[in-house]
Amino acid sequence: MPLSDHERQVLAAMEAALEKEDPKLVSTLNGLPKGGKGLTLGALAFFGGLAILIGGLVSKSILLGALGFIVSLVGVVLIIGALPKIDGKTPGTKSGKKSWSERAQDRWDQRDAQ
Repeated sequence: MPLSDHERQVLAAMEAALEKEDPKLVSTLNGLPKGGKGLTLGALAFFGGLAILIGGLVSKSILLGALGFIVSLVGVVLIIGALPKIDGKTPGTKSGKKSWSERAQDRWDQRDAQ
């Protein structure tokens, strides 16, 4: 059953209020990371660089191969930069809990203290 005009207006107002209140949540729910353009540009640069690198291998040109590697590397950096950040914490760790590496370091420090 399609929505009535009033229901569409109410839904649009709710979406606008949510986007104004928490744009990060909206981008997460939409499935598009905040840096969607950077992610796309990075993927294009990465695959373009690979194509140039392969072209350099086929033509036996070291300069072309090096250029392809650099373009691919820039693409990877753009992709990593476009990934969403998680409040400076390691993904999967909860507030108040230490990560596996921190717990291992604590155990090592306790072992040295004894």
